[in-house]
Parts: sequence; C-alpha cells; structure tokens
Amino acid sequence: MSSILLLLQRVHQNVHQTVHTLTPKKYSEPRIYTGGVDITLWNQLSKEEQNTALSKDWYIYYKFIDGTTGKLKRMPNIKGGANRFKTKKERLIIFNQLRDSLEYLLEKGLNPYTDPDLTLLEDDKPANNSTPVIVVPEPVAEVVTIIEREVNASEELFCQ
Repeated sequence: MSSILLLLQRVHQNVHQTVHTLTPKKYSEPRIYTGGVDITLWNQLSKEEQNTALSKDWYIYYKFIDGTTGKLKRMPNIKGGANRFKTKKERLIIFNQLRDSLEYLLEKGLNPYTDPDLTLLEDDKPANNSTPVIVVPEPVAEVVTIIEREVNASEELFCQ
C-alpha cells in the first residue's frame, strides 16, 4: 500500500472518532429577526420598504434542546422593549446587546426550562418564599438611557 492511502485511512479513522466524541450544542445561535428584510442591504431598500420593516416587530429567536424529545425546540421570541424605538440604529444597539447577553448566558449553562427566572445571574441564592430579582446588566441600562436621551433631545428640536 502507498503511504498516502495509509495516511488517508488513519485520518478517516480519527475523523470518525472525533465526531462521536463531540457533545452536541444544547442551543442554536441566537439571531435577530428584522422584519423580514436583510439589514445589510438597508441602504438599497426604498423608504417604504424600510418603514414596513420598522413597522413590524423585531425580536431575537433561538432554539434550545427539549429534555423530553432531545430535539431543538424554538423558544419564545425576545423583544426586550426595543420595538418602541423607531430607527434601525436604535433597535440594533439594543438587540445586539440582548443577543450577546443571551449567548453569554447560554454559554454559561442557562437552561430556559429549569432556570426561567434567571437565578443563574444571582450571586447568592434567594431565601425561601422570596421572589428573584432580575438585574439588568449596566451596559444595557446605559445604552437604553443614552438612546432615550437622544430621542428626547431630537423630539425637542423638531417640536420647537
């Protein structure tokens, strides 16, 4: 046998061992739905198409493995209040932050079936009979405050 054939057989054997030893991801990558349009082509869209996309709800969607079936199941959409903003730029700032935060939590082991109250975020476990406190990460709160300030300032300029 040629040395190339032996090498290919060894690689083939290693590939099959690697595939079977990898653990499957428990979730799909969170994605942003932007009203049915490709936002990378936003500037090529007409104003009417842009307004139609902005009039629709945008949201983050992802799938997580269902413990009973072992298959990925679509989780509820996450809107995060970002649809109140009326420009693409404002919405993307919020949705990108939300998507990155969700992906971080999923990587840390968040299971939406067993941790629906986000107790994973808490340093100390809550005492019995107390409701969990959900803390908004500072960067998200800061971005929302900045956007609201800019929107209010622009409204004041146009209302004069």
